[in-house]
Amino acid sequence: MSNALGSIVHLSRPLNVALTFASVILGYWLAVSSVDTMAFLAALSAALISAAGYIHNDIVDLDVDRVSHPDRPLPSGRVTNGTAALVTTLLAVVGIASTTRLPPECFEVALLIVVTLVVYNHWLKHLPLVGNVSVGLVGGAPFVFGGLAAQHAEGAILPGAMASAFHFVREVLKDVQDLDGDCTRGSRTLPLLLGLPASRVVVAILLVSLIGPIPAPALLGWVGPIYLLLGLILCTLLLLVCCLVLQAKQPSDFAIPSDLLKAGMVVGLLAFALDAV
Repeated sequence: MSNALGSIVHLSRPLNVALTFASVILGYWLAVSSVDTMAFLAALSAALISAAGYIHNDIVDLDVDRVSHPDRPLPSGRVTNGTAALVTTLLAVVGIASTTRLPPECFEVALLIVVTLVVYNHWLKHLPLVGNVSVGLVGGAPFVFGGLAAQHAEGAILPGAMASAFHFVREVLKDVQDLDGDCTRGSRTLPLLLGLPASRVVVAILLVSLIGPIPAPALLGWVGPIYLLLGLILCTLLLLVCCLVLQAKQPSDFAIPSDLLKAGMVVGLLAFALDAV
């Protein structure tokens, strides 16, 4: 029983879900400079919906993961499709229901996110760039969701926009990582259209394009020196990821750059959080 529960938790990407939870809290804090019960309720809603989206993604991607990620809970048989479908449905329903005490906009956004995730998992992810853009927008939504819960979303727009850009680039990078698996079902992702050599260059350009905007808020006086310091560390990390991408010889070589880019998201979150505190 404990092994099955652990596999389900693994299926939900707990680190990513924790980042979603923290992003909503930070978005709320940036909006009103305080955190209360409403903030945690909004964060819980977003975390549940995020977990539902990850599990549903693995259900839809089972054939691809048998090739690209055979060790994951579904392709390895540690969790059945029926169990995963039940869990993802419950998580989505409870996540949406959790918004009933929040401002009406939160319910609308939560519902929109669930619909977007389902449409993405089934169709959008197979389209070049369209799927990546949709994931980017969903990735930046937790900050704005926190701001909406506090009824001052404008304070969370900047971190939301930067998170969207990071998620977009990481999604393109993950498409390169999944090249072999995507070939099995005729997807039309950007790396499949361009090939591995050209995809390396595209990802490297996208990574470099992230570096310029990172210190801009500090240079414009919108944030303080703590953000700038962590922002410069993040820029260095992005340069390292860029070098690893350009040296990659096969899709599996993109696993480490993908993990480092996720670590970069944590650094970015800390930059805004510590600066706000």
